[in-house]
Amino acid sequence: MKILYTGNLKEDHRHDLLSDFPQVDLVSTANESIMDIEICDSDIFISWGRFITPERIARGKNLKWVHALSTGVDKFLIPEIISSDMLLSNSRGIHKEQISEHVFSFLLPYVRRQFDYRKMQKRKEWEHLTISGLANKTIGIVGLGSIGEEIAKKAKVFDMTVVATKKNPTNSIFVDKMYSSKELNKILPMVDFLVLIVPLTDETQNLIGEKELSLMKKSAFLVNMARGGVVDEKALYKALIDNEIAGAGLDVFSKEPLPQDSPLWELDNCYITPHVGGVSPDYTKKAMALFKENLQAYISGKELPTKVDKHKGY
Repeated sequence: MKILYTGNLKEDHRHDLLSDFPQVDLVSTANESIMDIEICDSDIFISWGRFITPERIARGKNLKWVHALSTGVDKFLIPEIISSDMLLSNSRGIHKEQISEHVFSFLLPYVRRQFDYRKMQKRKEWEHLTISGLANKTIGIVGLGSIGEEIAKKAKVFDMTVVATKKNPTNSIFVDKMYSSKELNKILPMVDFLVLIVPLTDETQNLIGEKELSLMKKSAFLVNMARGGVVDEKALYKALIDNEIAGAGLDVFSKEPLPQDSPLWELDNCYITPHVGGVSPDYTKKAMALFKENLQAYISGKELPTKVDKHKGY
């Protein structure tokens, strides 16, 4: 069984995998020319979305399974994978702590005015600004999965009211009120903070547009940790510049890197990070541990723990 990993896998990670699965032939490379050769007889392809192309997948005549090193699989949903018998799995759940922390790294500095105080520090200005907090505020989580649950859990530490949407609503001890994904418009007027954590699919493309933004409070703050395509960025820019909502924290964009001519860069009420919400020093260690769980299931003829429905996109 041959596994192709896209990237330069460190020796300790190689050792961990091969010690548990000595029957595996593991090849790792970041060189795309070598990748295109090695994929021809590979059974399993472990990859980031940027290495997924129709031509490369078509070369993998023996491919039986593609595993995404990310949670989002929008770049994997190409006809060569969807219409084939290949299995598709992802790395959901391994960065729920990091992404949930990143959400609050937007919220806390915003309500405590740290962004403003930093600017004042550079100008050597001493002034008391009006400060608010998170307690007793309402946070809305759009797409309650494992990451959303972790966000809700942390929100409860700050004594926040939590509402959430989920395609198939289930009870959560951290959520005060659950709604179906079709009831999004019900939560928009009530939230002080809106956090997007849904996968990018045909259903969620431009999920938040002009209409949805107009339903939100003028004091509301939006955080996008999902995919850039979930938000209509032109509508968001207009809402921010017209103060239709108070601010936004964005870690993902419809085009990445965010073009230098994007007007979002210039907004004082828009806070930008370069798609680093899930980054951690031990990301690869966690990702490979999860892959090993899937590999054990695959070898045993069981369903993959993080199998993706290729037609639903999650």
